[in-house]
Amino acid sequence: MASLTYDSGRTMLAGLGPRWDDAKAKFWVLLAKASYEPKPEHKTIDQVKAHELSGSGYERRQIEGRSLRVDPLEHRVDYVAKPVTFNRLYTDAQYRWAVVFQDDGTLVAAIDMTTISLRGLSEHTLRWDGKRSEGRVLSVY
Repeated sequence: MASLTYDSGRTMLAGLGPRWDDAKAKFWVLLAKASYEPKPEHKTIDQVKAHELSGSGYERRQIEGRSLRVDPLEHRVDYVAKPVTFNRLYTDAQYRWAVVFQDDGTLVAAIDMTTISLRGLSEHTLRWDGKRSEGRVLSVY
């Protein structure tokens, strides 16, 4: 998975905002269409809204089970989380981007999921890094 970390998200990654592994902090994910072009200088979800999925049953989801894992062999810190399930979907839409943001709407990262069709699905689970349990949302080297 390719991803982009927004300039505003780098503040959080540097420890200058809500910490990813703080249970009191809230992080969310929205699904954006392929028409969205993430740019590092985008700051808030207002810059994504026009490209966000819509349709009966779709709503943004909170990211649960967040933690940090240090990988000394790869010299990186992984930001991991539990899978996120979008249920009660009644849409024929497709999405490409999983956009992670803070509770105040500040953008953190856009993860390129390629293009995924939700046609005929009433439930869709976003598995970070393809993992059934906790998976890597993004990494810092």
